[in-house]
Amino acid sequence: MSISTRTGAAAAPAGTLLLLMALTGLGQMATNLVVPSLARMVADLSLELEQAGLIISALLLGIGLGQLVVGPMSDRHGRRPVLLAGLVLYVLAGTGAVLAESGTGLLLARLLQGLGASAGLALPRAIARDRFEGALF
Repeated sequence: MSISTRTGAAAAPAGTLLLLMALTGLGQMATNLVVPSLARMVADLSLELEQAGLIISALLLGIGLGQLVVGPMSDRHGRRPVLLAGLVLYVLAGTGAVLAESGTGLLLARLLQGLGASAGLALPRAIARDRFEGALF
């Protein structure tokens, strides 16, 4: 009797696991990279100091709402296309945030960036479950 040593965890390439871990951090990265520059953004865009919190809140709102949509979309259309669309939206919205010339434009870009980041937060968990279903840890 031979025992198979190739389990779900061993079958997954290390690169896949690293990619899933990196994708999970997109939302946190988008939040934490902005915090040190909030004061400068407030000055450059002539915002009130209270409005600086909205820059982070818009991103978090996008992440929260996006997860409600991303999961069912990935079940219907597949994980890869939805994840790639989310990453493209994340990058384009991040570029839009950098180029924003008004507070409203910045808030809209951050909301869209949060929607894109939600794919990076929700889908790695679903992909890991798909890859390792039945594996013993």
